[in-house]
Amino acid sequence: MTNDSLSQLALIAPTYLGELVLVYNENLEFIDENWLLDIDSSILALLNFKA
Repeated sequence: MTNDSLSQLALIAPTYLGELVLVYNENLEFIDENWLLDIDSSILALLNFKA
């Protein structure tokens, strides 16, 4: 990705990309993370994301 592409991404309004789920145990110790990406997100199309 070029610097020009990165600067264009910075100008895009906030877009829903997906969700991040953080998993903690009963002692509130971090256990895991799960990323749920919206594959129809316009930002992923700009990044040439291929599922």
